[in-house]
Amino acid sequence: MKMGEDMKYKAGDVIRGMQFPETVEIKRFEGLTEDLFIFCNQMINYDIPWNPNKLEQRMGRIHRIGQRNEVFVFNLIAANTREGDVMLRLLNKLELMREDLGADLVYDFIGKVLEDRYFDLPTLMQQAILNREKLDEVIAGMERTLSEEHKRLLQIYQEESLANNVLELTSLRKEQYELMVKHIPVRCYADFCKTIFNKKKIRLQAVNEGNVTRIDRLPKFIRDFAKKNKIVLNESAEAYKYTGYTEQEAEDVALIDQSHSLYKLGLELTKVEAEKFAFQRYMIRYPCSENIEVYVYNLAVADGTGKELNNQLVYVALKSTGKLEVLDPYWIFQAEFKGEGVQINDHLEGTVLPYVYKVALEMKTKIKIKREAQLEKVSGFLAKTFRLQYNEAMERLTGYQKDNKENKNGVLINQMNANLIDIEVRKLERLSEVERQRNIVMKPPKRVAQLELYPDGTATRVFPSDYFDLIEKYEHQHGRSGLKMFEAFALVDFYSERYNGEPRFIIVKDKPDIVFSREYIEDLRGIVEHAYVYYVDKDQSVTEYAVKDNWMLLFS
Repeated sequence: MKMGEDMKYKAGDVIRGMQFPETVEIKRFEGLTEDLFIFCNQMINYDIPWNPNKLEQRMGRIHRIGQRNEVFVFNLIAANTREGDVMLRLLNKLELMREDLGADLVYDFIGKVLEDRYFDLPTLMQQAILNREKLDEVIAGMERTLSEEHKRLLQIYQEESLANNVLELTSLRKEQYELMVKHIPVRCYADFCKTIFNKKKIRLQAVNEGNVTRIDRLPKFIRDFAKKNKIVLNESAEAYKYTGYTEQEAEDVALIDQSHSLYKLGLELTKVEAEKFAFQRYMIRYPCSENIEVYVYNLAVADGTGKELNNQLVYVALKSTGKLEVLDPYWIFQAEFKGEGVQINDHLEGTVLPYVYKVALEMKTKIKIKREAQLEKVSGFLAKTFRLQYNEAMERLTGYQKDNKENKNGVLINQMNANLIDIEVRKLERLSEVERQRNIVMKPPKRVAQLELYPDGTATRVFPSDYFDLIEKYEHQHGRSGLKMFEAFALVDFYSERYNGEPRFIIVKDKPDIVFSREYIEDLRGIVEHAYVYYVDKDQSVTEYAVKDNWMLLFS
């Protein structure tokens, strides 16, 4: 392929050992002097420049310019060669720095550092190739340079973070407890996999009283699907065994979570199924105490560069009283939908859409506040680091000018002048990009589905908003403060604290004979030591008991 030439390859074409599964268009980035394969959100460096600054520019561009997807970069390196060994060490070090500082911040500086230290990297590579005995010295020197810069950049970033953050331990503790309540229960990942695998006719065996699932072998079409979607499965495994219960985890039994390859496989299979399915309005039975209309909306927010910052489903409940509330996503996981699901005529209550926009604007505001705090750190880091680079380059330029007898440093002086200009240009580009990232845009809400929930006679949960004033008064009387109400049907209804910071997770119920399912008790396991049930009777009096003391009595 000639430099700058646009080419198309069809499925099955093999390019330098890489086989593309679909038709891809390959173009050259403007301003780069080497050929570059780029398609969708993936980039293959098949001719790696020995100038790391150009390499990091490539990766920085694909990360930044309107990129909405996860980016995959493949660097093809000749194995068992001296130059390949040097480049592999360089790329591994770059990856470690990226994990600490984030992609953009590494790509802003690291290539320039190596250029400034060595000036002529092709000469460095020649030393690695021609002088076998100096290879270890070359690698050691390069790694030492990168380690020093890594440490320096990390220190600057931490200083900026500390300067912009006041560590408030109480707030951090509350955030931690809120995450414990809001996270998706571990058992749900296993249930999800079981559902989609059954739908795909994968043979599953329930063992250990149904708490563990065994797959003797994945069908070939499933394994091919996994390869196509870049999901790495253990091909050498004779069988897969997984569970959603912590106590069942063992050396040969995996605890499924969002990072497990089987969950990722299930997620991709579900996406395919979802594309075939048209969501309508359905009536289903649910353990609620009144009829509830649930409107499911997709809300998304992006920044000024086109990067999507948040994309989530919001469940808006219209109660029989006409009041609107947001349901916590946990409402889907805490109970099974019963019945076949009767399809009924589509209907949209007039008050719902304005309420959804209100929820979307609140979400946008929270994201904007969080984004501003992040970008303040990035701006401070960029400004300080670019300033240090500029000052270092200026000092070197001054030294060259003082020692420029008979114009012997003319080339070095020209290089440093060009370096100063380049630093200013890169600084302006990055800071202007940060400004664009401050612009937060809300996409129009999209209705995904509508459900009519009607009671199945086993209601176990209440709307906490109906009990807020009562619970607030009760907690105040008992010397507890910091009351927080969660969205309806969350894992718990309220949170409060004693004077010493001890947490209390509160579940409200309005019937004395209600017991909870085994699955719900399992989900409470992480906070059970501090979980309490408050029974509110008809005269508004409260009776409380600790979940840990009534563990077995709560099972249905």
